Amino acid sequence: MFVLAMIALLSPRAAAQADWNEPMEPFRIAGNVHYVGTQGLSAYLVTTKEGHILIDTGFAHTVPAVRRSVEKLGFRFRDIKILLASHAHADHVGGHAVAKEFSGARVMASEPDAAVLSKGGDGIPAVAVERVLNNGDMVTLGGVTLKAHLTPGHTKGCTTWTMTVSDGGKKYEVVFMGGWGVNDGTRLVQNAGYPSIAEDYEGTFRTLRGLKCDIFLAQHGGIFGLKEKAARLRGRPAGNPFLDGGGYVAALNRAEQAFHGEYARQRKDALLWPQFRGKQSLGTSEAAVPVEFGPGKKVLWKTAVPMGHSSPVIAGDRIFLTGEEGGVRSDAGRDKVKTEGALITICLDRETGRVLWRRDVPRPRTERYQPTNSSASPSAVTDGNNVYVFFGDYGLVSYRFDGEERWRLPLGPFNNVNGHGSSPILHGGKLYLICDQDTDSYLLALDKDTGKVAWKVERPEITRGYATPALFAPEGGPVELIVPGAYQLTSYEAESGKRLWWVRGQSWQPKSVPIIQGNMIYAHSWEGGGEAEQPTETPTLAEQLAQWDDDKNGKLTQNEMRNPGWQRSFYTIDLDGDGSVSEKEWEFLRARRAARNRLVAVRGGGRGDITNTHVVWSMQKFLPNVPSPLIYDGVLYLIRDGGVLSGVDPRTGKIFKQGRLTGALDTYYASPVAAGGKVYFVSQQGKVTVVKAGPEWEIEASFEMDDECYATPALTGGRIFLRTRSALYSFGEN
Repeated sequence: MFVLAMIALLSPRAAAQADWNEPMEPFRIAGNVHYVGTQGLSAYLVTTKEGHILIDTGFAHTVPAVRRSVEKLGFRFRDIKILLASHAHADHVGGHAVAKEFSGARVMASEPDAAVLSKGGDGIPAVAVERVLNNGDMVTLGGVTLKAHLTPGHTKGCTTWTMTVSDGGKKYEVVFMGGWGVNDGTRLVQNAGYPSIAEDYEGTFRTLRGLKCDIFLAQHGGIFGLKEKAARLRGRPAGNPFLDGGGYVAALNRAEQAFHGEYARQRKDALLWPQFRGKQSLGTSEAAVPVEFGPGKKVLWKTAVPMGHSSPVIAGDRIFLTGEEGGVRSDAGRDKVKTEGALITICLDRETGRVLWRRDVPRPRTERYQPTNSSASPSAVTDGNNVYVFFGDYGLVSYRFDGEERWRLPLGPFNNVNGHGSSPILHGGKLYLICDQDTDSYLLALDKDTGKVAWKVERPEITRGYATPALFAPEGGPVELIVPGAYQLTSYEAESGKRLWWVRGQSWQPKSVPIIQGNMIYAHSWEGGGEAEQPTETPTLAEQLAQWDDDKNGKLTQNEMRNPGWQRSFYTIDLDGDGSVSEKEWEFLRARRAARNRLVAVRGGGRGDITNTHVVWSMQKFLPNVPSPLIYDGVLYLIRDGGVLSGVDPRTGKIFKQGRLTGALDTYYASPVAAGGKVYFVSQQGKVTVVKAGPEWEIEASFEMDDECYATPALTGGRIFLRTRSALYSFGEN
């Protein structure tokens, strides 16, 4: 009665697919392997001299049909000794409890599937599991052995079975594929209940490609052409149609291609604002956001956050920020200050602002930071399933979306008197980071899944900088990393790190991200004193030694400096901190004093030194210090300290309009962003100015936040997410 009641209770679950209920004539596939399932739900009987093994049972109500098929082939259902499964979905293991009741068989399953079977639910009656299986375990009965291959993704415990069968005097390798499809509604991105699902699918396809397959079987007949092959087999062909290794490879290729297509689609949909300044660092969003907002207006939520200047990044329903606690704040200098503290990664719910998790890494050091910088200035970057963060006081760390740490890579200490500021970016399977400093600058590429170094390129010609790289994909050429650096703009092949081209004449310590528009690259660098029309001449070291080298030892020390400014800032000249100035350090000083502020518009596609061939136009004045340029609706916007806004023609460099942002004559660290025909500017003092976009731009609104602002806002879904020194706000319409 228990069995009949269970069957009656669960039978409606099978209505999902019509052929799942349709009976099918049982038959021997090869050797001791038999098909005993329905047309749509596979079940396989492996017979031995000491009893039998049944792989999958279907729903509870299909078990009687499976039983009839077993007995029609001349075997007794009660002789089934072991029940196995492809994966713990109701259409494959919903009948396990009934089959166990009928036969008394032992149930064996992978650990994740065993947990589902033991608990029951969602159409699966609870059933005791006598043996929990691990990857590579063998199940043996009557001299017949099946091997378990964990192939998770479709479910956490999905299992593919293999065995060797003898048929017609030959041996064949049989693969009972456990499941590789992505069901409708399955979240491959930001799956809180199964955060590693995409990685597990990737691993499963690698596992399945490594299996030798002569006879290809699967959990649903449509995957391997069951009906067609069975019909051909009944016609007594010369060969067995189930000998189909090529069909296995073809089906595997289709399944993997379908997975990658769906994964790419979901990642694209989820990556709303995935890195500093959004997609490709362009700073633009399609959906309009409020024109007027503030601490008491159109606030959807406000969440207190630790100190830090990183900008919010958003993927799906998650927002990521970094922060810092502890550490001794200090103005620029060469010495490191060792102290305790924490470097923090925070994940918030996009709809409510609730902190979902916080993860800390220890702060092994506190480097000297310029007061408007912090160890949490670099912004995070996300691929939709994982988040990657960088701290100048530690290095790189990657977390899953559920907060589980994936890997960490300590870096530094860095020789940068103002602290680090570059944000990492992603492309393909690599994570990229600029590590420019006063000595030993380099560009780094890591495997994003392991944290292992893919390549590292030394940049000895470059001193400190704070820029973030951009990606450029020229037609017909390799993807390039566009990397601003002191004195030059450089392109590297993203795959290998090979240096492709460079443009000379830039200023030193750049801070912004290049902007890519079609085949054009826009990059700028600014530093105090770099606006003079003519370069500042500086004597050679030999000439200066002749005047200042009091002890005649061929070196210049701080006390020998006759220039009071150089004496005070000696640490900015003595780059390696050894107490004297080398020839290389003096040449960097000469280059720094000769460098001019510059915004360049570079045509892509060159090789080598393209300074004189591919620079379409350049400008020297009215440039920002920290904020990146913005190109929006055919206008290039530049916000300079003092609230000077320039609208420039990106084709020619001609200034359309220039003026001051009234009421916001302030310093600017946040980069401008744009949406809905408006451009948004946020000053250090928290003064927000909204401008109507266009060559003849106009101020539409201005108001103030309740704290200082250094981070660039994020725009998505009609909302603006703005970080102050103490909080993250979400503004929008209720």
